[in-house]
Amino acid sequence: MMKKTCKSAMALLLFCACSVFGASVILNEYNIEWSHTGTVNNVKVEFSHDNGKTWMPVYPPNTGNAGVYSWQVPLLDSDDCLVRISNAADLLVFDISDAVFSVYQCDLEGDVTGDCRVNLDDFVLLASSWLECANPYDIGCW
Repeated sequence: MMKKTCKSAMALLLFCACSVFGASVILNEYNIEWSHTGTVNNVKVEFSHDNGKTWMPVYPPNTGNAGVYSWQVPLLDSDDCLVRISNAADLLVFDISDAVFSVYQCDLEGDVTGDCRVNLDDFVLLASSWLECANPYDIGCW
């Protein structure tokens, strides 16, 4: 009986298994961090919007193995998202986010700040811009 030893391993370190609000993440980006043991020159970062039934490469494509990837969150609506990090040379060495998370587009009327909430911060921005130019006949105010 042969015992197979694992020469490398992957582990997601920082990935919040919570909702990721596409519009509230700065520039729609979210940092994914991982660690590894053994020699892992390149990793493959993938995203699933259907609880792991299908996987697609992230955009922009990941190159190398820096231990962190600035993921451009896709513009879609799903409550069944996962992220997978793999050793590009040995796809049997991988880790998947511990739980599904949600990604959705924020499309709220009145959300001036882009944080997926309509609150006093939005009103302050709206009111301050209105006070700067309240003349409806001034084309510069449009």
